[in-house]
Amino acid sequence: ATKEKVPFVLIAGGEDAEAGAVSFRFRDGSQRNGVPVAEAVRTITDAIATRVQV
Repeated sequence: ATKEKVPFVLIAGGEDAEAGAVSFRFRDGSQRNGVPVAEAVRTITDAIATRVQV
């Protein structure tokens, strides 16, 4: 994912699954943990809607 310049990777570990959440790992190395699934879906759809085609 890093080499392909994917903007983020979605992670769903055991704690995330129990909490009904996911974590995002961004290309810059930062991470957002415990993001509720509904918010994650909005984040992903917003990223798709605003991405620039090259």
